[in-house]
Amino acid sequence: MRIALRPSGGRGDYELAGSDHGVSASELLGKEFYYQITPGLQIDGKAKAYKLSGKSRIRPEANGIHPYVVIYSTLLLPAPRRELIKTPKSSLTRLSYKEYIVYGIDVDLVQTDSNSIVFAPTNIWAKSQGGILKVDFAERMAIICMLWAIASQQSSELSGLLKAHEAAVINSDHVGIQKSADKVQKRFLANTDVLPRILSEFNLPDYSSTTHTGITDEITGYEAEDSIISPQDSRRNRIRKWRKQADRGPGARKFSKDVREAYEHRCLFSGERLPRLVGFDSPGVDAAHILPWSIYDLNSVRNGICLCKQCHWAFDNGLLRLDFDAASKNYLLSIPEDVKAVALQENFDLSIFQKNVGVIDQSRLPTNRQQWPSHQYIQAFNAEST
Repeated sequence: MRIALRPSGGRGDYELAGSDHGVSASELLGKEFYYQITPGLQIDGKAKAYKLSGKSRIRPEANGIHPYVVIYSTLLLPAPRRELIKTPKSSLTRLSYKEYIVYGIDVDLVQTDSNSIVFAPTNIWAKSQGGILKVDFAERMAIICMLWAIASQQSSELSGLLKAHEAAVINSDHVGIQKSADKVQKRFLANTDVLPRILSEFNLPDYSSTTHTGITDEITGYEAEDSIISPQDSRRNRIRKWRKQADRGPGARKFSKDVREAYEHRCLFSGERLPRLVGFDSPGVDAAHILPWSIYDLNSVRNGICLCKQCHWAFDNGLLRLDFDAASKNYLLSIPEDVKAVALQENFDLSIFQKNVGVIDQSRLPTNRQQWPSHQYIQAFNAEST
């Protein structure tokens, strides 16, 4: 499904187009928009789609701003235009102020009821007369959350601007989101993407280059398309992107060291102890994040578990599921039923993982109980990924 810019007079108009797993845009008319901008944060979209001129046109509600403005401002992208004809005819290799339009915002339909819709943005399609560029929403938003976490520990001018931006996003303050994003842009006196400059000022590598992809083909015919990726796979894809970015931020190395030491280099799932040996480049266990976003204290040991390489792969891809049983106060490991079905279809042997399912021996957990995995983090992660 897509929030798409369509011709309508001189500037064009945004409409809700396409369908998602049998739910069409026309079935979502009159419902309040909400955006799941991270797996742990949902904000009020303050907009609805209405049937106008035969199309599902989107209109902001009271105190709301149009979805495309909320999205580009949340991602700290330079402001676009609404008129394609006023954009440059040269190749679109980077985003600059007023030199592109937001042609479309791909969204996953997370849930809907009689009154509201929750969308998870996935891709932002930028377009000029000279080309098309894709911005991966989840990857860029993970970087934004990482910068929010850094800013919360500092008192510089830039940190203050980022704190204001975070507060506006969390509070669904649309005007505040746009104004704070504008202030960050003006802080650097630049008309191009400021994210690389922010990363540089914080002495971080430029991860932002991974969020832009040049596209040469035109985007057409979207109204008739339906998603061919299951909702479960869509959620897992978003989780993987968040994890990918979580491993890159400052503090990641300390987090990894602290988690491995807390677990004495023992895999929580298998019980194997695999420390780094003399002459070896690395240990056989990783520090795996449960929730990789800053709202949940990104690099806290309680947001991590120690896993061997094989179990880390299985956990990240949803093959192994961790739960906490409040009644027995035990951590439980299981293989989801949908994974079992896929494994059977693909003739994939689950026995190596099956032997570890059930109650996890508490001897594998940190000696300090305050470093045990957070029950709330596990619950929040499972609510998103299943």
